[in-house]
Amino acid sequence: MPVPSDKVTISIVIEKEIKEILEQHAAELDMSVSRFARNCIYVALDDYKILKRIGLVRVALGFRSLMETIKNHTTSHATEEKA
Repeated sequence: MPVPSDKVTISIVIEKEIKEILEQHAAELDMSVSRFARNCIYVALDDYKILKRIGLVRVALGFRSLMETIKNHTTSHATEEKA
């Protein structure tokens, strides 16, 4: 099927388990995996806009950074104790 002129094709790499989840939910809704995945992307983008507008994206990034720092500190501390 040709791609409409106002759309583009993209390719992504996902885990097999995620593909299976997409297939399962698409089947439940009687739609193609492509259409279901596209709808998921649209919803995620809408959610992102809202979270960014209210400042939660910045908070989430800060939290992720903090968790990585704690993880790295814990890992390096554990390695030092073994030495």
